[in-house]
Amino acid sequence: MIAHEYDIKAKTRTSATGVTDINDFELESVGCTDARQLLNDPGISLYAMDTANQIAVFVDSGTTGTLFEAPFYYMAQYEAAERVFTISFDIMIHLAHTIDVESRRLIFIFSTGRAGSTLAGRVFSQIEDVVTISEPDVLTALLDARLNASCNDLKLKELLVASVRLLCAGVPEKHIVIKVRGSVIELCDWLIQCFPDMKSVFLYRDAESWLSSSMRAFVGSTGDPDKRVVIGERAYRSRMARLVPMVARFDEGTHLSYAGILSLIWLSVMERYMKLRSQGIEMPAIPFKNWLNSPLETSESMLEYCGCRPDSMETVCDVLFKDSQAGSHLSKKNLLNRKATEKKDVDELKKHLSRHPFINRVDFEVPGSLCPC
Repeated sequence: MIAHEYDIKAKTRTSATGVTDINDFELESVGCTDARQLLNDPGISLYAMDTANQIAVFVDSGTTGTLFEAPFYYMAQYEAAERVFTISFDIMIHLAHTIDVESRRLIFIFSTGRAGSTLAGRVFSQIEDVVTISEPDVLTALLDARLNASCNDLKLKELLVASVRLLCAGVPEKHIVIKVRGSVIELCDWLIQCFPDMKSVFLYRDAESWLSSSMRAFVGSTGDPDKRVVIGERAYRSRMARLVPMVARFDEGTHLSYAGILSLIWLSVMERYMKLRSQGIEMPAIPFKNWLNSPLETSESMLEYCGCRPDSMETVCDVLFKDSQAGSHLSKKNLLNRKATEKKDVDELKKHLSRHPFINRVDFEVPGSLCPC
């Protein structure tokens, strides 16, 4: 089983939040190695999926320990990457079969984003027998492949199982919490089919404050706003159309502002959660207001539901009032002076809500909320 090895000549990633890709690096081939090395070296981790060329991309980041501590796993992988390895999908699946991951040890955090999911991951990571992986982007790539039919469903399910197993390699006998990007809730049904005993929670936030937070995080950077609208909105819409069904279905001839794109992202994730419930897939929901009003009690309820509540919550208390995204481009410090929503943005949000058959209020609450202890 062969893995191709590359030195990194340059790091060329242009978007901090774009889906990981082999083209994030300028590479120089240095030969081949035994693919089993990818499992034996704790510094090597699964980074990206290239469905067009049927290859999985791994990076050598020195150690995976620091990756588990990062607010965003895929960003930490990129920043620390020293070498790149690629293997075929068939070899990837073969290697993954050698890794035993009990589904009862898996916990998934789904969310709308901007709703406390990074904090929830931090809470889990304070527990001694828990490892948290915060946004491994291979799952986002598989979502892209599912929504855009770039690979058949049977193969994609095999790759999904293989990806989860490879992400969990090297952490036996521990609960493994995987926090995913918001749109990856579209894969929840497959994940439950493949890992029937897994636990999962859903975090969400009211639409108006979510839009304000998201505009500040993803749009409100400095620069010429008119230029950003002309160039940035089109690229952002194109990228989101591959990951968000409502954006993909929206009339191509109708302009969508940033606020409109974000509104459809929020609606799409919320609708997916409701659809999963209608299919009999239940997961407790945690409104963002619970983190604001009763963070310790919310943490206790979440941990108890997932079966990993510690005897003492002392270490958990230490993280509840810190910036869970500190050190990243989304830290509170970095977002402090960014512009959020204007009235026209909120009006556009409400316009999209008014068109939805049942998620038609900014304060829409989903059923199944997890009550604080």
